[in-house]
Amino acid sequence: MKKIVLFFTFFLLSSFVYGFELDASENIPSNNEMVEKNVAFREQFGLNSHENRVKDIVQNSSSKEKYGYFFTEEEFENLNSRIAEQESSIPQIKRILGSDYTLFIDQKNGGITNIGTKESIKSSEKNQILSLFEDDDKINFYNVNYTSNDLTTIVQEISEDRKTIASNYNIEILGVSSDIQSETIDIQINEPTDKKVNILQELYGKDLITVSKGYVQKNDAYESNRFNHPGYIFGGAAIAKDRSESTSYTYADCSAGFTARSYASPFYYYVITAGHCADSSGQNWYQGGTFIGDWVSSKDVEDGNVDAGAIHLSVNTSNWVAGNGNTQHIQLNNSASSSEHVEGRAACISGMKSGTNCGIIEDSYSCATFDNGYFCGVQTDYTAVGGDSGATVFTYYNNTLLGIHKGGTTHEWYSRVNNVAADLNITPLADL
Repeated sequence: MKKIVLFFTFFLLSSFVYGFELDASENIPSNNEMVEKNVAFREQFGLNSHENRVKDIVQNSSSKEKYGYFFTEEEFENLNSRIAEQESSIPQIKRILGSDYTLFIDQKNGGITNIGTKESIKSSEKNQILSLFEDDDKINFYNVNYTSNDLTTIVQEISEDRKTIASNYNIEILGVSSDIQSETIDIQINEPTDKKVNILQELYGKDLITVSKGYVQKNDAYESNRFNHPGYIFGGAAIAKDRSESTSYTYADCSAGFTARSYASPFYYYVITAGHCADSSGQNWYQGGTFIGDWVSSKDVEDGNVDAGAIHLSVNTSNWVAGNGNTQHIQLNNSASSSEHVEGRAACISGMKSGTNCGIIEDSYSCATFDNGYFCGVQTDYTAVGGDSGATVFTYYNNTLLGIHKGGTTHEWYSRVNNVAADLNITPLADL
């Protein structure tokens, strides 16, 4: 699968930018798992990751803490400045360059923004981009043979060809993903052999294609976490087809994603979750022991980029997303456009089982074989488990809705909100 583990956008951005802090003296863990988690994070962000140093920071009551990661005062402020500059500059860079380029952020080496183009950037455009950064060393211009758009197009082509390849060459393609740093496409197949590798490289290019063993991904379902009904539906809530099971940590089916309205009048209101969660149209759904509505439509994966369904609501709506034991953790303000799912940027999940945690977008267009069909969506590295299907996927920057969680085994995937809205003919309430 795609390996751009170095290119991260710090997912705690809004908390840093707006100065929201937790009291680091409360509930500070000291177990090995917490230290290992912080060591891995620090390696990814180019911070001091020596184990003994990390232990000291984790156990120091004066350390800054957010969602289980600990920092010195200096580290906290430096990360704040680094990410604020990145998030301010990225939209402007995209506006200046248009569409045909590669953009990723190398956090391990201090947060360098890398821009790859096939031809040299015009001096006027380059100067505009440089003016966005206090330090010229934080921006790197380089030439590419394939832009990220080129790689996405090839991933789509191979995905469309997979049935023909299976028929003609007896090669079962289970997934396809791209690596924008090495400008390669990795095809995941069942039982790779030298012969199969040679065939795929002859079809699509020896210098472009790598081949690895693939796996059928599993959808998340059938566990529960957030099972109280506060009088409104919220992102990350436990939902179920049975009233009693909707209050059960063990038996609730899936997670609520986001609320929406029908695209045209007469207006109806819905909560959106994963399409594979439901058995049939008209099914009753419950949250926290309360009837919330009936299932009206879904787009379940066979071959596509959406795994989503709509429950026609009979309870109050909200744009709240749960986190930290609070059903009003954040309020969604908008939803992401198709161009906002950028490799290396933040992706957070609020699911009934995994709670709220964050990672990064590893691949903005990645395809894989799931147990309910071949799916092409956004690949991430946040943490999710059974029961998180349909959960809210968002970023803290501007409290933006990204999509709804699908599942995964080797990685995690989500359906883009813009694709969900188009397929279900709905408008997210976050946009109204």
